[in-house]
This record gives sequence, C-alpha cells and structure tokens, in this order.
Amino acid sequence: MRLGGLFQSSAQYRLGTQTVRKVLTGGTDTAAINRPWVVVDGVLRIALLLYFHELGYGPLPLALLLVCPQVFSAITGTARDRFPAVAHFGDRTQLPLLLQIIALAMLILPGDLLTLSWALAAQAISGSAGGLGQREARAVFAASSGGAVPATLSDWFARLSHSGYALQGMGFFLGGTLLSLVGLQATLGMVMAALGALVLRGPRHAAGASVASARQGAPTGALRPGVLSAARLLLGARDVCLAIAVPVHLSTAYGWSHAAVGSYVALWLFVVSATQLLTPWLIAATGYAAARWAALLAAVPLLIAISPGAVSFPGYEMLGGLPLPELSLAGGLLLFAALYAINVVVQDRLAEHYPSRRQDAASNTGLFLPAALGRIGGTVLSGWLYQTESLAACLLFSALCLALMSALLLAVPGPAQASLRRA
Repeated sequence: MRLGGLFQSSAQYRLGTQTVRKVLTGGTDTAAINRPWVVVDGVLRIALLLYFHELGYGPLPLALLLVCPQVFSAITGTARDRFPAVAHFGDRTQLPLLLQIIALAMLILPGDLLTLSWALAAQAISGSAGGLGQREARAVFAASSGGAVPATLSDWFARLSHSGYALQGMGFFLGGTLLSLVGLQATLGMVMAALGALVLRGPRHAAGASVASARQGAPTGALRPGVLSAARLLLGARDVCLAIAVPVHLSTAYGWSHAAVGSYVALWLFVVSATQLLTPWLIAATGYAAARWAALLAAVPLLIAISPGAVSFPGYEMLGGLPLPELSLAGGLLLFAALYAINVVVQDRLAEHYPSRRQDAASNTGLFLPAALGRIGGTVLSGWLYQTESLAACLLFSALCLALMSALLLAVPGPAQASLRRA
C-alpha cells in the first residue's frame, strides 16, 4: 500500500530533502566527494527498476534501462583515466552535477508522459555525469579495506561511510523506501534538491595525499594481465541473478514491497562492504586461493538454483512457520555476498602485486574496464534469461561463469609463494 499522504506537506517534504542531503554530503576527502554519484546511482537503479516494472515492462527492457548509464559511465570514466584534461575539467567545474540535475529533471514527469525511451535518454546523461564527476573512485574504494582492523563501532561506521558498496546500498535503501512512501517524482525531486544544494556550495577538492602516492611502492611482477582481466569480467556473473532477476522475483513471486526490495539489496551491499573490511587480514592472496574462493562462490548460486528458493517443492513451503522459498533465496544470496566480497579483495590484491604496468599498481584501474563490461553483460543476461527462462536459469548461468573463473585463476602464478596475509 502506498503511503504518499505521509509526505504531502511542504515541511515534511523539506525534511525528506534534508535527509537525502545529509547522505550525499560531508567531508572533503575523495570518497566524500564521490558520495553523491554512488548514492544517486543506487537511488535511480532501484527506483526506476521497480517503477517501470510496476507499469508492466518486462525484464529485458528493464535491463536496458539499467545498462544505459553503466555504458556511458564506463565511457566517460575511461576518458577520465586516460586523459588528464578530462579529469581536470570534471574536477574543477560544476558540469557533472548540473548534468545529473538535468537527468533527474527529465525523469520528474507525470506518469503518462514518462516513457521508457525518455528514461533511457535521461539515464545516458546520468551515467555520463557520474563517470565524469567521480574522482579516483575505483582506487579509493579499493583502498578503503587497508589499514588496521576497525576496533570500535565508530571505526566501522567511518570505514563503511567510505565504501562504495555501502554508499550504493544506502542509495538502494533510500530509493526503495522513498518510492514506497512518496512515489517516483517526489523521490527524484528530493534528490535533485539535495544536488542543487551541492551546486550552490561550489566545487569541492579532495584533501590529503592521493591513493596513487600511497601505493607507489607496489612491486611489479610477471602476472599475465589477461587472466585477471578475464576473471574480473566473469565476476560480473553476480549481476546475472542480482541485477534484474532477484528484485523482480522478490516483487512478483513473493509480493515484497518496494521498500522491502530496496532494503534487501541494500543489506546485500552492506554485507559485501563489511566482509571487505575483514578479508585482507584473514585471506591470503595467491592464485590457488583465488581459484578456491571462486569455486566456493560458484557453488552458492548452484545450490540456490536447486533449492526451494528457485524451484517449487510441493509440501515444503514452510519451515518453522517461516516461508522456506524466501528464506532459501534471501539467505543464500547473503552468503553469496560475503563470498563475492572475498573474491573481489583477493583479485584486487593479486592485481596490485602483479600489475601489467606500474600505473595499474598505483590506481588499480587495470581491472575497471573488464569489471564494467562484466556488469553490463550480466545485467543484459539477467533480463533476457529471466524473461525467457526463469530465476533458476539465471542462477545456473551465474554458477557456470564463476566456475569458469575459478578454472582461469589456477593459471595465476603465486606471488613467489609470498603470502599477502597481513599480520
């Protein structure tokens, strides 16, 4: 049931806008400057996905809606990495924020005027703005797992606030919850108002030393870069089940509300982020370890695909008064999130110690393009397989890709058998 009346007064609308603004702002370090792009991406992904699904669009058109900003973000993000002039222009002007506001304004139309093609055009502008505006996003978010183990709750919160996965999870939570409460137009209006406040504050410049300078001493080695690039491409198989199939399945098969779906995806991303904080101190980064963890990751979607979460088992719908299919799917995917985080960290550590070029060791951008292509391909396959087959097909295809990734990682040489395990 929609609760749009809760936010009808202007005072309540301002309160919602202030809440969004607090999430988007704060700090002058690079991660804080990147925060608006990551959070807004999460808001748009879940809000547009659930909104157009409710209008009756199929999984494949929904996949195109999510792929469009990823493609344009990858293009402009690659331009930032390759051409310093593009990065300087994005950092020193307010154009990226203005483009994002234009994209949001395009989406604030009455329901009968907001078509899928119009939303695709807005998403293209949004993706371009995000790729142009983010500053060293891949390097900073990869570096956020370094340092000492968080000792207090405040330490955990500080580290999570700099994690790209946690920030995107906050966006999913806000997008799903506000969509349930106030609808799409009011949700995007709040985000646009918060971004407008950032424009009025003027450009912010990152403080402190860069990630590149912190990693200048990373050793170079003889790693075959194609192996890790292919592995990171196949790691995009997570989106074969998660991008379209799981949110749509939770909404249609189990009747979850927009807020519940958004909150669950947010929880999934928070599990990834929290696991990444622990992984560097617990896991050794070797080729064999990477292959082993990839095999464990592949086993999870395979088991979910043959469980009540994806296949109907008459007579086994309840377990202790709780719905067994939902428990199998939701619980299994949370385990998948933890194992996914371990795989990302292990592969990143291998890339740092065996880069193909020294600049890849400094910025860790060598895996950015394969990862982006993997997410794009995974999103398209998620929509196509779920529309033509079922959730089980998405899970099985994901397991197949991850098993292939495990086999490829066996070809990665151990770093002179020197473990990267931290003391």
